[in-house]
Amino acid sequence: MYCSSHPDDLATSRCTVCASWSCPLCAPLHPLLGEPVCPDCRGSLAGQEGEGAPSHRSAARRLLSIALVLGATLVFALAAWRQLDRDGVERRAYLRAYAGLETVGHALEKFRLREGDYPGSLQDLVPDDLHAIPVDPFAPGRPALHYRGSGQHKDRRVLYSVGPDGEDHRGLPRDPISGQGDLLYPVD
Repeated sequence: MYCSSHPDDLATSRCTVCASWSCPLCAPLHPLLGEPVCPDCRGSLAGQEGEGAPSHRSAARRLLSIALVLGATLVFALAAWRQLDRDGVERRAYLRAYAGLETVGHALEKFRLREGDYPGSLQDLVPDDLHAIPVDPFAPGRPALHYRGSGQHKDRRVLYSVGPDGEDHRGLPRDPISGQGDLLYPVD
């Protein structure tokens, strides 16, 4: 068998990479492998290895790049985990607030059916209709949910939690865009 590039020479060298036959001129010994490599495979190996073995400096750069990518991934994962935890805490506070509002709302309705009118304050519900007034989870400094139903606001009864902004807006409904306002429960 003759070499395809040199038709007068016999193909006596077999490429270590692709196992094709070439003449010794076309498939010289590779400097790192010590075996014959054809021109096509030599080009692909040169693209992977450059002229010689990879330097320690390029290996250190690769390790540094990998460490930076892993570090950035860790930072993003921790930030996402904290946000999920923060969302979970806020979601639980919403659930506790609405559960408390619903409990008090049912007690208000029970009082109205028994007495013929709503009570003047939530304290009138204890101990017959409620054991205690539920705590507002969004107002840790204030002990309970809010109710306006007597005095100048007798025509407009409002049962509410101060909501996630923590400010008492005196029963103003929460604006979904700005997030300001209170979480209301319909009374009458």
